[in-house]
Amino acid sequence: MQAPSNRMGTERIPILVLKLGLPIMLSMALEALYNIIDSLYVSRLGNGPIAALSLAYPIQQLVVALTGGLGLGASGAISRRLGRGEQREANEAGNTALGMSLGISLLFLVFGGPLVGAYVRFFTDDPALADFSLTYIGISIVLCGFQVTGGVITFMLQGTGESLHTLLCLAVGVVCNLILDPILMFGLDMGVAGAAWASIIGQAASCAIATVLLVRSDKLSCLQRGQRIWRKSAAGTILAIGVPTMLLQASGSISLTLVNKILIGFTPLAVTAYGLYIKVESFIFLPMHGMSNSLVPITSFNYGANRIDRTRSAYRWSLCFTYLYMLGFGFPLFQIHPEWLYGMFRPSAELARQMEIAFPRVSLCFIGAPLLYQSAAYLQGFGKGMRAALITLSRQVLGVLPAAYLLAHCIGLSGVWYCYFFGDLVGQATAIILLVRLHKELNIHNGAVAKTDTASSLSARRSPR
Repeated sequence: MQAPSNRMGTERIPILVLKLGLPIMLSMALEALYNIIDSLYVSRLGNGPIAALSLAYPIQQLVVALTGGLGLGASGAISRRLGRGEQREANEAGNTALGMSLGISLLFLVFGGPLVGAYVRFFTDDPALADFSLTYIGISIVLCGFQVTGGVITFMLQGTGESLHTLLCLAVGVVCNLILDPILMFGLDMGVAGAAWASIIGQAASCAIATVLLVRSDKLSCLQRGQRIWRKSAAGTILAIGVPTMLLQASGSISLTLVNKILIGFTPLAVTAYGLYIKVESFIFLPMHGMSNSLVPITSFNYGANRIDRTRSAYRWSLCFTYLYMLGFGFPLFQIHPEWLYGMFRPSAELARQMEIAFPRVSLCFIGAPLLYQSAAYLQGFGKGMRAALITLSRQVLGVLPAAYLLAHCIGLSGVWYCYFFGDLVGQATAIILLVRLHKELNIHNGAVAKTDTASSLSARRSPR
């Protein structure tokens, strides 16, 4: 069946990358505001509550990893089937993704409480810090089903090329969070619990809007009569792309947890400084994440349509845009004026000194980040999810964690902040090796296709009329 007309197969690549990437970037910026807004308000409650939010960040990233992995898997599966003109199969892939998201949500609802308790005990015996952490993390994790399901639906819509819908969903959630934070935290005197409930209510609103947009979509029709609710082949595609993505992002969460464990051995303020850095960094990284998330459906669609030239062009333009941004804006900002970034949290003098040292040193990872993220997304678009995961796993396991341990023992706290720079060197080497391997495979594939086409043409000419 001939693929239907779709801008992912016809529009100029640099324009397409920007059109898909910018709305995704803005939607992710809104999502990052959940954490930024909470931190800004909670910082007014003192060092204990803000330290609790820093401890919460890694386990919150675990939820993001599961959502992002399942969502990207769904986006890639849907895009590839649309590229082949398989509308019914795309719809059933969406049904399968929805079922998987609801299953993950149920697991957190049932097992989230014990998980949070074990996580907090791993870090601290301080009763006050433990109480703040259990309250905030417990609410956020047990009720994260709205975030998971709503996030997967927005990724599904992205797979059809409708990335502006994501922006609308998250805008509603952020506005709710922005309004409810001061009301619940200070007006109703709920403290850190109010911050957590504000986020949950905002995520529920986003999920509701995403569901309405999915029902009204003219490019994806899920949960219709006569469709299969579960399709094994679709689940396989989703997991082939999604599980490595989950592992990739979860390894970052585990890395954050273990680096926090090293830092808290020096001082709890180091954990707070690191947590605030990560939240600011995640906001600055958003354009890069937007480009990488747009690269997956573009690559998947054109790979499904056998347009390898467009996949390569998309990778090059995506890499170019992200390097221009990261080295032209993000890196200089962290190196020259870090006080502009951490000053909004109104830190104490001692905490400000920690961040003055940490921000420029950790941000050296900006130099290698574009190659790592765009290469991983490019591989995911071809269904090479395990190879994409190897980039981040090698960075974390062979780079960041050993470097953090050795630097902590050889130099001390001031040296730990360089661990991500050394981790990136390992990740970049892995990415280059995997890209060379992929391009060799694509060249062999193109050669085989060309020989087949030539043989078919000769056979047609020789056949009698």
